[in-house]
Amino acid sequence: MEVFNNREIATLVWLLIALAWCLRHEKIRIGLGNVIRAAFAKPLLKIYALMFSYIITMVYFLYEFGLWGFEQTKSTLVWTFSVALVSLFRHKEIQENPEYFKKSLLDNFNLVIVIEFIVTFYSFHILFELAFIPAVALLAGVHAYSGFDDKYKLVENLLDKFFMALGVFLLIYAGHNIIIGLAGFATMETLTDFYIPPVLSILFLPFVYLISVYSSYERAFIRIGSNAADRKILRYAKWRSIIAFHFRTRLMERWAHSTFFNQLGSYQDVNNTIKRMKKIVAYEKAPEPVPLKDGWCPYEAKEYLKKYGLGTGYYTSIDDDEWFANSDYLDVGDGIIPNSIAYYVSGTRKAAKGLKLKLAIHQPEEEDPAIERFVELSNELLSRALGATIVDDLEKALRGGHAVSGEFENKAITITREDWPDSKTGQYGLEFLILSP
Repeated sequence: MEVFNNREIATLVWLLIALAWCLRHEKIRIGLGNVIRAAFAKPLLKIYALMFSYIITMVYFLYEFGLWGFEQTKSTLVWTFSVALVSLFRHKEIQENPEYFKKSLLDNFNLVIVIEFIVTFYSFHILFELAFIPAVALLAGVHAYSGFDDKYKLVENLLDKFFMALGVFLLIYAGHNIIIGLAGFATMETLTDFYIPPVLSILFLPFVYLISVYSSYERAFIRIGSNAADRKILRYAKWRSIIAFHFRTRLMERWAHSTFFNQLGSYQDVNNTIKRMKKIVAYEKAPEPVPLKDGWCPYEAKEYLKKYGLGTGYYTSIDDDEWFANSDYLDVGDGIIPNSIAYYVSGTRKAAKGLKLKLAIHQPEEEDPAIERFVELSNELLSRALGATIVDDLEKALRGGHAVSGEFENKAITITREDWPDSKTGQYGLEFLILSP
């Protein structure tokens, strides 16, 4: 395979043209300078050095086993500055997505990779490629933009069909070239060009994982740094946490977050908070059942509205007697600050005592759909918590934004409204609370 095919040459030419255009404009030039400085910050240089050292080591062992040759230098460099760098900067996904490694492995054995390789193997005349690359890039941009608004749905559908037809055409063109030039395609060099990128991607996964672990500890250490009494305590907390949590980075970050409420004033404080965190996790796996008269199991209650986008974070202690969990805000509507709903669970370590939904009306002109959603979620919460449905009086109070209180199954049910200081804007907050004695 030649060093660069016509498609790669055309892509490089257009990238250089785009770069030259950007450098002509001062604002863009300054922005690019800031991006470059950020990309080559001192902490990142260490990561890059480790990454390149790891890749060189991978390539060395592949070479020793006869799986890599110097003719693979180009494909290895392209992989390094594309796939490897993108994977490196997406390392946080490992902590956020439990299926990350499974998905990564499956992606590398995907039929799409075979098709892309075959299509990319054959390119058109350089003049055609110079016109083809920007045209496809422009249409791809239009396609992406049209997906943001339903009024452009027709354009999106047309471009979907266009790209499908283009893919079929390129595959037929590549297949035709393979048939008439099978001897030139079916070579060991072509096979090596095909398998090297997936093999490198798979071998690179352990490095990305280690960077993810390192990054998690860095974030955790920054957090506990503000909660430790002095440097000696901080140093001890770092080493003690590494020994206690090692690769369980989510647990490590959770412990670091808990130190905000439990200051590390001594070595014993560090030990106690770590032991406490391990006990909490063990209890979460098999919590004691909570009779309805005493409240709710907090680890079940915090999931009551999860399927509606109001799942909470961890059930966390402020002190021994006060625990809580809260969801992110669920936006209902548009605007710079849209109307939103949040869910809160509060109580003791073993029992949730309060379940609260809070509606924030920032855009009064769009309050109707927000209230409708709030009534729906309040009804769901009441159903999950007490096996009941909202009666007419409660629903009228919710829709009208009126304060009201009542009782059901020894639980207090209240609706409260708070008009915010600038009442002329019509902004207010509405709360639906189920409280257990």
